[in-house]
Amino acid sequence: MARLTLGMQCFWGAEAIFGSKSGIIRTKVGYSGGSTKNPNYRNIGDHIESVDLEFDPNIVKFEEILELFIKSHDPTLKHKRQYISAIFYRNADEKNLIEKFLESKKPSYSSPIVTELVPFDEFTNAENYHQKYFLRKYPSIMKETGLQIDSDLITSPLAAKLNGICAGFGSINNINEQDRMKLSSTTINLLETMIKNGPNIAECGI
Repeated sequence: MARLTLGMQCFWGAEAIFGSKSGIIRTKVGYSGGSTKNPNYRNIGDHIESVDLEFDPNIVKFEEILELFIKSHDPTLKHKRQYISAIFYRNADEKNLIEKFLESKKPSYSSPIVTELVPFDEFTNAENYHQKYFLRKYPSIMKETGLQIDSDLITSPLAAKLNGICAGFGSINNINEQDRMKLSSTTINLLETMIKNGPNIAECGI
């Protein structure tokens, strides 16, 4: 497995978008990129709202995730530091790849891309109520799937997929067959309706 950490303005929407994609195994939201000790939502300091992804590079390539990142928000908009567009690199090869990727995207925008490249240091998990924000709106689904413990919502691949669907992204087929068999017909119908209705993350501002 590999990891990639991104800042995409609001971490609720970012977690849903990436969690819905095939090959993204686990997601969590938190704070990264700053020097403030023990950041939290009320005292984020100089950190950036970020989503941390664990993915299978045999299924989804690093570059594919970057493509989804750039398409899912406006990388030319300037925000206060908490909400900036950022890509965290873990080594020189990643930094070089990201620089080339962003350079290749410049002709597609009339304004400069302001996405920051930030060396990855530490990632502090956000408060539990931020994790899988859209899935948490459906306690019946959480109960049916046994995803009622906060730590499970962070580590569960199923939680990542369900959170994406609850925000209107992805496909039922992105949930592995074993997990799909655990879902009632009522829940499947509800999830399919969410997908049909399309993305619903306006409250997040992306």
